[in-house]
Amino acid sequence: MPKEPYWFLDSVRAGCYPSAGPGRDSRAVVLVMSLKLQALKNIAANWSGLIANMVIGFLLAPFILHRLGDVAFGLYALAFSFTGYYGLLDFGIRSAIIRYVARFTVTREGDELNRLINTSLATYSLLAVVVLGMTAVGAAKAAALFKVPPGYGPTVEALFLIVGAGVALQLPLFVFGAILEGLQRFVLLNAVQFAGAVLRAVLIVVALTHGGGVLMLAVITMGVGVLSCVPYIFVVATRVPIQFGRKWVQPAALKTIFGYGSATFICGIAEKFRFESDAIVIGIMLSAAAITYFSIASRLTDYSSNLVQYLAQVFTPMSSELDASGDVGRLQAIVLAGNRACALVALPLCTGMILLGRPLIAAWMGSRYVSCFSVLVLLVTVRTLYVSQAASTKVAFGMNRHRAVAWMLIAEGTANVLLSVALARPWGILGVAAGTAIPMLGTTLVFLPIYTSRLVQLRLQRYLREIFLAPIVLCLPLALALVAYRRLVPGLNYAALGGGMLVAAVVYGVAFGWWFFTRDSLGMALRARLAKRSQGAAAR
Repeated sequence: MPKEPYWFLDSVRAGCYPSAGPGRDSRAVVLVMSLKLQALKNIAANWSGLIANMVIGFLLAPFILHRLGDVAFGLYALAFSFTGYYGLLDFGIRSAIIRYVARFTVTREGDELNRLINTSLATYSLLAVVVLGMTAVGAAKAAALFKVPPGYGPTVEALFLIVGAGVALQLPLFVFGAILEGLQRFVLLNAVQFAGAVLRAVLIVVALTHGGGVLMLAVITMGVGVLSCVPYIFVVATRVPIQFGRKWVQPAALKTIFGYGSATFICGIAEKFRFESDAIVIGIMLSAAAITYFSIASRLTDYSSNLVQYLAQVFTPMSSELDASGDVGRLQAIVLAGNRACALVALPLCTGMILLGRPLIAAWMGSRYVSCFSVLVLLVTVRTLYVSQAASTKVAFGMNRHRAVAWMLIAEGTANVLLSVALARPWGILGVAAGTAIPMLGTTLVFLPIYTSRLVQLRLQRYLREIFLAPIVLCLPLALALVAYRRLVPGLNYAALGGGMLVAAVVYGVAFGWWFFTRDSLGMALRARLAKRSQGAAAR
């Protein structure tokens, strides 16, 4: 049996698990319980941070758009999409840190951990210099590459310089956030991100209210991003047993990092092609203003899918620990329960987004932007099917079995770019959305179910049934209720939207409660425990 990770030892020392005895069996039982509690705590922390950021971003986006206008807002989105490709220079280092921090804390390989962190930090510092050089060259060419309106050339050049320099400054600091994620310190991570989001929102409102423009917006966004990394540095330096020094920077550690990170690097390229190439294609082939319409639909899609991805995020370090112990049974449980949880969240969000999308866009950004609703429907439907299996990819990363996933995603990403370019001119932004959706269907409906089933030794039929059956059935009454509501209340305003959301929450909540307490094993066990306590209280 592997030795307990640091966070478990800290909990036992603090007296959180007094039942832990000297025997290995009692420690095993406590470890199982603590893993479940840790997963729930991490998911709650991730969701709290994400929802807070979503609310802030949702309320802030129309303010920024109407202050800047379609063109400047589109250029802002373009700058972040383009410089987002700098993330490819990560070469999978961050994911390697997360994976091996989780693993080395279980196996107590302190020297290996020191080599991993110091070598990663040195590598990131060199990459930051590369990013600064690329930014200087790219900024000078940006205005000529994209369809920028006359007079915006100097603004675009300065915008790219600000964003690129901010990315370069953050690169070495990513190490500390990745360490904390590997140690499953999600509460701290989300608390810092929430504080950063609030600070950024306040500064943006003040700046744009007092005449600031798109350049000031970029300075605030990147500056707060750098500042948010400072608490991570402090926690790692004072609370995590890692030694820093040049002697720990070693080629062997670099080989370990890139051995794991090479497949992650390929996944990173694929992610850029899949989700960040659309704005660039639109900027080159259509216009900067068209990016704004597409980004509205894309952002709403991101809101719903990110909620699921943050749920699944906890499974990478957890599956890495279980893989180190060779526990296939619990890996199967993570895949089935994790994906089912993802689907239980993703499918109702997708249903609501489709049936309430028009009033949502109208109330959020204005009626003239409702024309992007068809793009929203296409993107959110396919993306939902993909993120419903988000736990599968996270487990593959944790088990260091993600190379096949990487090559599949790079094939999908390449097809995305080619199809988007081909369909952009005849179909506009809807064609770009179709270019994203069509290849993703192949990954979602064919590759992920087959690969994951083989990875954790599950029958394909069981995989599909246990993940999708209950969520689909539970969404049927939700869909019927929203269709009836939209016929009764056809308005495109916040009142109609709020009423629809209330109807959706009540109907799905009742259906989910019935299923959870009568069909799900955890819910039935909880119901039995509550009934037993009620009987005991009545007897007294």
